[in-house]
Amino acid sequence: MPASETFSSAAKPDYLVSVTAILRNDEAIVEPFARELIALLHEHYRYFELVLIDNHCDDATAAAAARLAGELPGMRIVRLSRPCSLEVALSAALDHAIGDYVVALDCRSDPASIVVPIVTSLVSGLDVVVGQTEGSGEGILRGALSRFGRRLTSAILHIETVPNTGICHGFTRRALNSITRIQSKSRFILYDSRAVGYRHQVLRYRRQLRPGARTTPEPFLAAVGGRMQMVIAHSLLPLRLASLLGLSASFANLVYLAYIFGVVLFKRRIAEGWLTTSLTSTVMFLAVFLILTVLTEYVGRILEESKNQPSFFVEEEIDSRVSSYDRQRLNVVSEQDANRTDW
Repeated sequence: MPASETFSSAAKPDYLVSVTAILRNDEAIVEPFARELIALLHEHYRYFELVLIDNHCDDATAAAAARLAGELPGMRIVRLSRPCSLEVALSAALDHAIGDYVVALDCRSDPASIVVPIVTSLVSGLDVVVGQTEGSGEGILRGALSRFGRRLTSAILHIETVPNTGICHGFTRRALNSITRIQSKSRFILYDSRAVGYRHQVLRYRRQLRPGARTTPEPFLAAVGGRMQMVIAHSLLPLRLASLLGLSASFANLVYLAYIFGVVLFKRRIAEGWLTTSLTSTVMFLAVFLILTVLTEYVGRILEESKNQPSFFVEEEIDSRVSSYDRQRLNVVSEQDANRTDW
């Protein structure tokens, strides 16, 4: 590549940079996107890779990507067996990236040039960089509802969510290892990147749609459903509300039970069968709501235990000055290598 000739190999940093992107019927843009990214990575870094997740494209995207992989250096393509949601595909991309610094991009609208400032921020000591676009591009009503939903989600999950964010994120290997250790079946990068608690920064940039790229705004109901799924997956508040409702109903039945006894004691004429009917239904509902309250609490405990989420994340370790191995040669082991048995 001509542009890379101006940089000597010795002048380039000695770490591995991974850039990931998700492809979904993007035949028209996969080649210019890959060529632009590879040229930029080759110009600025000695070691790099471009990991493309083929989200089970049913057009010629897979063939175009495979052809580029035979021509361009540092490309890796991972094809999923079936179309998955954006969060699942993004999880696959992060799980397969092996770089010391990993950048996730939207191939349809994120500029390749954003990789350099993201990696620079990560190298300077940050662990997570969140890309924030200039302007949301939403209407007044949808923008107001989106802001309300974001604030409500932040209050429930006890995290500060960033507006106008998408796929564009940057991670150090330390932060990414912590995120991939979260074994929850419902992984949400927006939440997980903040849940690990490492140092982060918001980086503003301008999004520009690539020629030939297709883009459709996420349906409003799908966006609301995604927020609800994130809350349900990472918070016990819905169960707590159900438990509180059951406890309130139990208390109301207890008050009504006292009313029944008061009527029996102070009222002389009572309709035949009213006492037994009211007493039976009240006691039964009281028992049912108490049982539901207890079961809700135990379901919450089961949910917490089934996540297999680490109880803590180590931010720093200090070891002896003398070591039996060269730390400069350490690198991450990929998931495929970890599963090998011939080591």
